[in-house]
Amino acid sequence: MDYINNRLHMNPLKVLYKTIDNVIPYIEVRNMRVDGVSHLMPTDIPTDRRLGLGLRWLVDATKQHREVTAWLRLAWEIIDSVLRKSSSYKRWETIHNLA
Repeated sequence: MDYINNRLHMNPLKVLYKTIDNVIPYIEVRNMRVDGVSHLMPTDIPTDRRLGLGLRWLVDATKQHREVTAWLRLAWEIIDSVLRKSSSYKRWETIHNLA
C-alpha cells in the first residue's frame, strides 16, 4: 500500500476499491442451444460470483508480471488496473464487448 501511495500519490484504499470496481465483470456470454443452433447469449453474473471472477483475473494477471517479488507484481497490477492498462482490465473489456 505504501508503494502504491508513493507512485500515485493517492489514498491506496481508494485505489484498491477502484481497481476491484474496474475488474469485476457484470455480464458474461454463455453458449445457449436454441432449436439445434448454438447462440452466444449475454447473461448477468450472480453477485457472489462477480467478486471471485474479478479477483481471480487480478491474481492471474499478477502472475504474468516480471518483477522480483510478489507484492511488487500485485502493486503494479493494481496500478495498471486503475489506469486501465492491465491485462485483467483488458479481459473485462473483451467480455463486456462480446456481451
